[in-house]
Amino acid sequence: MGITVIRYTIIQTIKCKFEEALMISYQNIKEEVVKITKELSIEDVNDIFYGIILEKKLQQAEDDIKNGRVYTTEQTKEKLKKWFK
Repeated sequence: MGITVIRYTIIQTIKCKFEEALMISYQNIKEEVVKITKELSIEDVNDIFYGIILEKKLQQAEDDIKNGRVYTTEQTKEKLKKWFK
């Protein structure tokens, strides 16, 4: 067996073990989430979803800033003037 085949076999084995570990972790996490959500009130669930949505919006805003998708103060004032007419 050549060295390339041995490396490939080792990489595939490691990849398989890693994927198995991820699936076990995912199943454990999923079970815990289901267990916890069954114990929550609707207010708690609403708070959690609000937090998730807020976090996502903040991440999108940070991405926009990093990628230069921003408005100047003057551009913002012009947009606001149109909205409040």
